[in-house]
Amino acid sequence: MKRLLLPLLLSLSAAAGDQPQWGTAWSRNMVSPETGLPAKIDFPSSTGILWKVPLGSETHSSPVVSDGILFIGNRKGGFLILAADRAAPRILSESHAGAPISATACAAQHRLYIATMNTLFCAGTP
Repeated sequence: MKRLLLPLLLSLSAAAGDQPQWGTAWSRNMVSPETGLPAKIDFPSSTGILWKVPLGSETHSSPVVSDGILFIGNRKGGFLILAADRAAPRILSESHAGAPISATACAAQHRLYIATMNTLFCAGTP
């Protein structure tokens, strides 16, 4: 019973719209509750595209959104933190981890966990 209750309680703590890890919160059901998404996206004409940000390198990880902030890393170790405003994103921070980032970051309990090819980082305020 405890094994079933803990994931349920953890999933309730994620704010609506957050994607704190790949696969939606802790449920891992891969189904987003978001509505109003575009029915068509056409990259050449920008139909359905609200904004875009160059990531600086090949990217294998998925973006993570928590409290309106978007986090994503790239294969050269670059890491971007963006204010994910629907009108236009603002780059809040751009840094380099020192090694490729190919895994998706995870946000939990006011901490951000980022894995490079050789180091696991935990970011947050003390």
